[in-house]
Amino acid sequence: MENLYAILGIDHLGFEAGDGDIKAAYRNLALLYHPDKLGENITATDKEVWLKVQNAYEILIDSTRRRKFDSSLPFNENIPSEAFDNINDNNYYDIFGPVFTRNA
Repeated sequence: MENLYAILGIDHLGFEAGDGDIKAAYRNLALLYHPDKLGENITATDKEVWLKVQNAYEILIDSTRRRKFDSSLPFNENIPSEAFDNINDNNYYDIFGPVFTRNA
């Protein structure tokens, strides 16, 4: 399955994208690819892109379907090597915070 965030152009946000980010990306792409906007100039490629955009939006805007999609994405389960050498009460969240965010 394709990365739906990338289709909408918000792959840099990934699962941290909010509903507002998703809606804004969808609206911007609708201005470019919606069949009504293209009129007679629409191509088969434009239709294909629009269907992908529409599908990505429908999945990501629905919280249940989005959670299912997010759980299918690969994730980085690496733990920083300094975690085992220098961990203490003061730096625990500094070291493991990125790990928790990646695997949320």
